[in-house]
Amino acid sequence: MFLLAYKKFSGLISPSVQLLGIFLVGFFCYATQLRKWNTDIELKTMLVILLGLLFFFLGETLSSKIRIGRTYYQSDNTIQDNTIYVYQDDPLYIPARYMVPLLLVEIITLIFYFRFTYSISLEAGNPFGYAGMINYAYIARLEGVDTPTLLTIGWVVSRCFSAYCIFVLIHNMKTKCRKGIVILSFSILLYFIMTFLQGGRTSMFRVFVQIITTYIFVYGIRQRGTSQALKVIRKVLVLGILCLVAFNIYGVLRNSDGTGFEKIFRYPALSIQAFNVYLDNPRQPLVFGEETLISLRSIISRFGINTFSRKVQLDAVAWTGDYSNIYTGMRRYYTDFGLLGLCMIMFFLGWFYGEFKKRVVYSARIRTIILYGLFSYPVIEMLFEERFFIGLISFGTVYF
Repeated sequence: MFLLAYKKFSGLISPSVQLLGIFLVGFFCYATQLRKWNTDIELKTMLVILLGLLFFFLGETLSSKIRIGRTYYQSDNTIQDNTIYVYQDDPLYIPARYMVPLLLVEIITLIFYFRFTYSISLEAGNPFGYAGMINYAYIARLEGVDTPTLLTIGWVVSRCFSAYCIFVLIHNMKTKCRKGIVILSFSILLYFIMTFLQGGRTSMFRVFVQIITTYIFVYGIRQRGTSQALKVIRKVLVLGILCLVAFNIYGVLRNSDGTGFEKIFRYPALSIQAFNVYLDNPRQPLVFGEETLISLRSIISRFGINTFSRKVQLDAVAWTGDYSNIYTGMRRYYTDFGLLGLCMIMFFLGWFYGEFKKRVVYSARIRTIILYGLFSYPVIEMLFEERFFIGLISFGTVYF
């Protein structure tokens, strides 16, 4: 299915290719853990996952056949009138009147974010000072500590600015322009430190998704021919490996369980095995969309309407030698809406991101590529958790 999607949608810019690719990585890592866990994947688990992936693929297939105005897209991202995505090859620059104040916002936000992180870690019982700040601040956030509104706004501004800097940096690398590389990298580093202070893996993972997605669009959108495609794939694989290494280093600094290659291969496999165990005895939802529509109910409750509430984190399941509370994003769909509902949602997501990608290719605008990089993380994170209804449909997105 991966090769079919790659051929049909012409490369790595396809959401289906990205989703199938990340699940291939997950199944490969899962295979390395079978002996340790003394387990095997059930047929039911395979069928549920494959059906979900298939319907996502079908959703993007439908999107590739839908007209936009008078333009009709073929599966290779060309248009009937032979107009293709036009991408300028001149270097891009951020004027100083924007760069300086936005950098100041990042620096000030980082300073206050550091102070806030340290203070909530002390409230959570941190006895180790700065050495235990990240772990205990993460615990405090799990217990419901909210980030102040002004600090959240500063974080969002920093995220948007760093996303733009990522695009400009990657674009200028393609055009062989090194002017401004230090200041652009500095802005990205400031935001990266903010994500580190949050204590969880999610925000840091999204930075890498942003980088990889932007790279794919900048380098791969006009690639033609096998040799150019292989160059893009090779560099994306290198970026992916760097992401895993950084992910591992981050886990060591947080004193998480597992080290080295053990953790790199274990974490992507956990969600598949947890889903495998869960399907032996799935639970019944207490209300419609109990696990999937948490953010939507939270939005409704802010208008004074009482709704059912529950924590985002799911209960863990255990098996021989390990445990996990991540189940792939499909677990929430399956629990709340059954197999048919799961297939319908995956079809919708395939269509939605197919349309999103199509408009990025068609518009040839910088902001659409940046927005796609910012909001495409639910596709990649589907291996680990549901992020479209829980993460993307939220008050946090409104700030953008």
